[in-house]
Amino acid sequence: MHFTSLFSITAAVLAGIALAGSFASASSPQRSSNRHAPEAPLLNMAPSLNVVPSLNMEQFLQSSPATPENHAVLDKLTQGQFQLFPFAVVQPEGTKIVKGGEFVWASRTIAVLNMVDANGDTIRHVVTESDTRTGKIGAIKIRDYSRNGKGNLRPVDIKFPSDLPLNLSSSPMDRNIVAGRQASEAMAVYFVTQGNTVDAYVKMYQGTAEFRLENVKRWNRKEIKFVPGPRMTRM
Repeated sequence: MHFTSLFSITAAVLAGIALAGSFASASSPQRSSNRHAPEAPLLNMAPSLNVVPSLNMEQFLQSSPATPENHAVLDKLTQGQFQLFPFAVVQPEGTKIVKGGEFVWASRTIAVLNMVDANGDTIRHVVTESDTRTGKIGAIKIRDYSRNGKGNLRPVDIKFPSDLPLNLSSSPMDRNIVAGRQASEAMAVYFVTQGNTVDAYVKMYQGTAEFRLENVKRWNRKEIKFVPGPRMTRM
């Protein structure tokens, strides 16, 4: 899979994404005691994700459509672990999804999913945090693991801060996705609804990169979709 294509909003890509599974599908994760599964952490997110980047809103809403260079920035951030539009987690070829446990803490439900290979080793580890009242997911951690199962490779934290719109007179707008590995690679995604279309405006936390992805598909934050990815082995 060439992951740049995940951000090209075309009918072909959206049709392919529609085939992805979800928690509610027939291919729902199995429960299993995976001897190599890491323990579930509480979701202490990267500090950089708690900072809202400063924006000149009028200028931000005039952002140009994404260039190939902008797509390359998104590729670097997602690294084949997740896609943004519509949001989904990438499942490596040859793995099955195994539920690693679920518990409730302070009005939040923490759920663990492990993508396990034929040897029973966890290749990718996903932890979600959702609101017990609304069922909406507020945060996701994705981790890939080294050969001994202890190394934490390519960690990424993703937050879905709020459904509340920002106070804009022109268009409904909300900051719906914040993702990052470290401050230099963190970004915020804002959605603007105009009529029947939704555009995503992306702001990188460092630097001046601001760009627009047109006619994207929103996520309801209640079901995680999975899309197929290339085969992986522990690094």
